[in-house]
Order: sequence, then structure tokens, then C-alpha cells
Amino acid sequence: MGMRASRPGLALVLGAVLLSGCAATGAAPAGGGASSSSSSFSVALAADPAPPLRIGQAVSLRLSAAAPSYGALYHLRSDGGVAALAENIRLDPAARRFPPSEAGYVLRAAPPASLERLLLVGALRPIPPLGFAPQPSPLSPGFGHAAFAQDLERRMNASGAPWSRAELLLEIRP
Repeated sequence: MGMRASRPGLALVLGAVLLSGCAATGAAPAGGGASSSSSSFSVALAADPAPPLRIGQAVSLRLSAAAPSYGALYHLRSDGGVAALAENIRLDPAARRFPPSEAGYVLRAAPPASLERLLLVGALRPIPPLGFAPQPSPLSPGFGHAAFAQDLERRMNASGAPWSRAELLLEIRP
């Protein structure tokens, strides 16, 4: 389904992220990421190595923010579902790697060949977690990407804190 997190004896399949209209700067260049800012606060998301990626190739992500803040990383799968990869992780101007080296797993490009999208959301206050909401949850199968986008924006605006989002496109090739 696009991306796989793997460690010895454990494989998690991750899919595509799709969130319409989340980049104010237009479509994100593959690997470079794009961001949308609330006032002067912004977040950034990039891949290492830069896409395109080959199936089986390892990739790490670089996450940063203009100021110390909280971040959430989402992967909206090509089957319509949404996966929360990380919620309320600390962000700051110094880019951090995801997954961190001490995590004991790596992200790998997985079949099928596709254009994957990841979304980093950052805020100056803790982000309301989407991964543990009562049913129907934005992370429930069938909730859909458009509903996820609406719910995310509603939650972030309700927090009253400045927030920002960045989108990353990852082209996966055979």
C-alpha cells in the first residue's frame, strides 16, 4: 500500500496520505514538501533520500517547526483510511528524524507503485489526538479523507492556538 515500517519480526503497512487543499503554496514537489502557515508559525516536512523511491527502499522523514511546538504526522492511505504515525511529538527549528534512530524500525517503500502523501500538523499547544477518538473516528475505515480534513481543521481551529501543516508527496516506483 505504499510505505512499510519494519523491524525484525514486525511489519506495519502504511498507505497514502491525501488531504485536499492543505498546502497554501500549491502542490508539493515530490520529496520537498509544502507548507501552509497560520500567522508566522510554520512547519516543514521532507524525505531523505528525496523521491522517487524504489519499492523496498528505506526512507526517513525530517520534521521541523519555526518555534518549539507539538506535531502530529498522518498518513492517509490509498484505501481511504487514515493512520496517525505520531501524535504530540515535540518539534522545534532543528529538524528531527522520523522514525528516530532509537525506534528500532525503519520506513520502507512498499508496493504498489504510487504517489504517497504525508501530512505534518504543528501547533503551539498539544494537538487533540485523533487516534483514540470514540467511533466514528477520523481514523476509522470509511471515515474518508475529506471528512478527516474537515475534522482536523475543526479541531485545530477550536484549540485557539496558532497551527500549521505541511504536505509531502512521495513517488514510489517499482
